This record gives sequence, structure tokens and C-alpha cells, in this order.
Amino acid sequence: MKVISAAFFLLILQSAAAQLDTARLSSELKSRQKLLGNDAVVMIWKDTLIYKKELGDYNTKTAVPVSIASCSKWLTAALVMQFIDEGKLSLDDKIGRWLPEFDRYGKSYITIRNCLSHMTGIDDDANFLKKVFARKKFQSLEEEVNSFAAREIRANPST
Repeated sequence: MKVISAAFFLLILQSAAAQLDTARLSSELKSRQKLLGNDAVVMIWKDTLIYKKELGDYNTKTAVPVSIASCSKWLTAALVMQFIDEGKLSLDDKIGRWLPEFDRYGKSYITIRNCLSHMTGIDDDANFLKKVFARKKFQSLEEEVNSFAAREIRANPST
């Protein structure tokens, strides 16, 4: 316990003593701008803005849309669980009920529980990062759902 407390204390001291190298951070972001695209980086420490950098065409005063990527997962999970609490959904409901594309591709057995636990068994898209960095956009939500539903199964759900 003393070792853990000492390690924790040293980490706190290190954090407190560390200075944010904004010039280096800005330089790194600028060098990766082509890869990152239009984005903004904001760092807040104890209710104080300590760093803000806007990249490309994005800035906080315009309405340029940006991808939120995985930032929507927590909200989706919270909303699904709220619907479950209200009796509108069940964790064991099949997703094909709302997304028939999964039934068409023979994945009618996948449940909401499988999706929320990242255990659908659907294979990862080997080109996913390449598409993200190439800023590949789907024309519609239906196109994106079809793309996901068409992927191969690599394992049984929940395994």
C-alpha cells in the first residue's frame, strides 16, 4: 500500500511540475494536419483553458461539420439503457428488428447486448483506418449500415 501511495504521490508531483509545451504540441498538430483534417484541440485544466488550436477550415466561430467518431458511443449506450429502463427495448432484442440489413446478411441473431459489449463477432474492417484517414464518407447512413452488416463473421457473438 505504501508503494502504491508513493507512486501516486510521485505522479501527482510530476503532473504538477510538468509544463505544457504548446509550441511543440502546435508543431506536431500542424505536421499532422493533412492526416487530422479540420479539427480543434482544446485542453482545460481545473476549469481553465490552457490550450486551444484550430486546424484547417475548422474554427469555433463557423459551423463546419466535424466527425465525432467514437465520442458518440457513451451517448448511444446511455440512450439505449434509458429505453431499456422504460421497457421500449431489451438487451436481448435482435438488432435486425431495427436494422433489417443485418437480417439480409444472415446476422439476425446479433443482439443489442452483443453490440453494446463489442461482441458481435463481426470482423474488423482491415481498411478502416485507411478509410478514416482518407476521409472516406458514406453517402447515407443506410450505405454505412449496409457496409457494416456485409462484413464477415469471425467469431460467434459473445465469445
